[in-house]
Amino acid sequence: MRANTRDGRITHDTGVVSLELALILPFLLLLIFGIVQFGRAYNTKVELTGAVREGARVFALHSGDPETATPDAAPGYDAASMHIECGIGATVQPCTTSCGAGDEVWVQVAYDFDLEIPFFPGSGTIPVYAKGVMRCGG
Repeated sequence: MRANTRDGRITHDTGVVSLELALILPFLLLLIFGIVQFGRAYNTKVELTGAVREGARVFALHSGDPETATPDAAPGYDAASMHIECGIGATVQPCTTSCGAGDEVWVQVAYDFDLEIPFFPGSGTIPVYAKGVMRCGG
């Protein structure tokens, strides 16, 4: 499209906006998809934090197996991608160990979160960690 300026010159600026859009659009899409993936990862962290709290409660009250209670408390997540550890105090213990009154028990999970960023070859999995602590026996 031709446009006359004040001093009578003719400018040719057709296609400039399309070129600018073509240059900036990949970065804009990467930013938008990155924000969406961050939100998904944060939601996963929040859900897993609630699940490990439930696992720690089960461990502290001796009312079941924390390794099954933790994935059951997060039903939308793949249990095979959860790596669960239990412990009493500062030491790692089997999840079937019983604890004494006043001991602090903890359940920790590392979950393999799948990144799904279209058109970005660096997508893969990242670990998301959550830990829940509870006092045993009251």
